[in-house]
Amino acid sequence: MGSFINRCNFISPLSEQICSELQFLLKTKVIKKGELISKQNQTNMSLYYVESGLVKHFYYRNNRPLILQFFKENSFFLILDSFLSNKPSEFMTTAIETTRVSYLEYQNIEKLASKYHQFETLYRKIMSRATLGTYNRFKDIFEHDATSRYDKFLVKNPELMQRISLGDLAAYLGISQVSLSRIRAK
Repeated sequence: MGSFINRCNFISPLSEQICSELQFLLKTKVIKKGELISKQNQTNMSLYYVESGLVKHFYYRNNRPLILQFFKENSFFLILDSFLSNKPSEFMTTAIETTRVSYLEYQNIEKLASKYHQFETLYRKIMSRATLGTYNRFKDIFEHDATSRYDKFLVKNPELMQRISLGDLAAYLGISQVSLSRIRAK
């Protein structure tokens, strides 16, 4: 569980007292490949940290999966729409590989944020990054064609090419596998 705390300290330094309390409140679980972390129409109020493994955040449109984001080791993630609204989400999150996550439940986040200004600052920074990441992902979808999105993905995430299926890559790019094959052939 130290990785969660180490990453927190990298983003915004925390006192030893906060780290100790955080360590006590953190939970850890292993999610098997293919297992859902968050189901559609479920409220999910936890902040997750990927210790090891890989997950995808997605939903279905016209019976086709559309992948919003991949989260690999050393990444925080949450089900942003559900977390912010305390309502069920249309999105699902599943493990692509056997994945170990540490997570902190919303009530404990609020407890630490109200008790410690340093934690409140950390929480704000994590939420800002999550919001900005989602904004940039949508901007990328709207402003770039599939070839540009593919090229950008290769530059930004070369190691994921060995870890995700071509079907998942196509779903991330918002295209069919046939279209992806054409792009890759170029």
